[in-house]
Amino acid sequence: MLFPQVMNVVGSATAAMIFVCLCAISPSNGQPHLFPELQSSPAVSTFNPDPRDEFSERWFLLRLQKLDHLNQPKVMMQLAGLGLRMHQGSIRLRMAYATAGNAANRCDWIRQHLLFVGKNAVSPIFKQLARDLTYRCFGGWEYQLAAGAMAGRRQSINGRSSVTSIAAEAGSKFYNDCLAYRGLCNPDRHIHVAETRRSAIDVWGHVQATLFRQMGADFYTQILVQIFRRSPSKARFQAKGAALKFHLRRPLAQRTYVSVEMETGVGEFQRGVNEEDLNQQHMSVTVGLGHRLAHGWPEMVWQVGQRRSFSSVGTTSHTILGTKVKRRWDNDWVGEIGVEHINTNYARGAARPNSVADIASVSLRIPLAKEGAVLPGYQLEGALRLSTTREQFSRPLFYLAERHVDVTRSSALSVFFVPTSHPHLEVEIFFIRDRTSSPNPLIAKQVNNVTFRFNLYKFSS
Repeated sequence: MLFPQVMNVVGSATAAMIFVCLCAISPSNGQPHLFPELQSSPAVSTFNPDPRDEFSERWFLLRLQKLDHLNQPKVMMQLAGLGLRMHQGSIRLRMAYATAGNAANRCDWIRQHLLFVGKNAVSPIFKQLARDLTYRCFGGWEYQLAAGAMAGRRQSINGRSSVTSIAAEAGSKFYNDCLAYRGLCNPDRHIHVAETRRSAIDVWGHVQATLFRQMGADFYTQILVQIFRRSPSKARFQAKGAALKFHLRRPLAQRTYVSVEMETGVGEFQRGVNEEDLNQQHMSVTVGLGHRLAHGWPEMVWQVGQRRSFSSVGTTSHTILGTKVKRRWDNDWVGEIGVEHINTNYARGAARPNSVADIASVSLRIPLAKEGAVLPGYQLEGALRLSTTREQFSRPLFYLAERHVDVTRSSALSVFFVPTSHPHLEVEIFFIRDRTSSPNPLIAKQVNNVTFRFNLYKFSS
């Protein structure tokens, strides 16, 4: 163990090094990550440090913002600790130290600071932040109650085209069977389609309860129970069901984590006037590995999952392999690129053939208007998502002569009204256009949907 004199020399040298380095860091004028309470303060956002103002509380806070943009929580803890030696009663510096400690998975080091803020802070913002960090770091289960509804017009509620009859292709199973019994069956006759395209106003509603516990940036557990119901304007398309979901995330190393998601549920789905109802149960497990690169680089996630559905028509199995790259910029733009590979296997004897689907997508979400510019208490955000799905089937449908490939190009445009205070009512308006290229005449070639979504949340704190 080092002697106290040596420890003092090392501590003084470290402090001097941090001071010298940070004097060269200019104040950040961008959006702070860990200090949202400072964003609206013109005294901070427009402050130009004077040499005589060095080592003041504000001097430390401005440089902590810069370190936050550089994604350096451990260095932030060191700087905030040095600042607290000079400004022991500073609520902001204690919250900066606690927030950086949470990001660096150093929860045991920040307990006294959270207790100090909870006891001495005057602003309810700091008291709320201290409570949130206490829950995340030291246990304490929190809950969230939510109720939501989604309503919109769908051009084809069942995904079918408007054709009422189709002709079997020469060489298809139906055509060859009829050809073998030509006296009883005419292979050139048209096949009547029982269920065709139906436009409707589609309405979904759900309630859910979430119980979660967060202890650090990449250490949390979540349990969710959801009940849903579908009541569209067209008869024989109702649905109802329930699901139980479990999500676990644990850190493996610095900026690397593993996640496990499990889900089970039941549902009853009506598929049309002339179609049999579908009663099914499902179970799924997904394991993921995520890694956040250095600041300015994206977060990468790799996932593998298995989903099984059990119904009256047999067992359906989905094997999913996926990866995505996510990037958040300092101006609150969020971009994501994803790739998925899905193998679908149906029960032996099922009418629908097995398939392999490859999905590529890109999305971008950006802020459109600040709080109060459109509605009081709300800020406006927009999102654009483009995706292409290529699904190849293992055998021909009974009325097609060859195996076929469906290619669907989807574009979605959304506008979000995001609340900045409670009660937490979020509103989304989105438009989706799907264009499908397929030799299957029963598939709708283009579908446009406009939907309104409402979600009301209630938090435990």
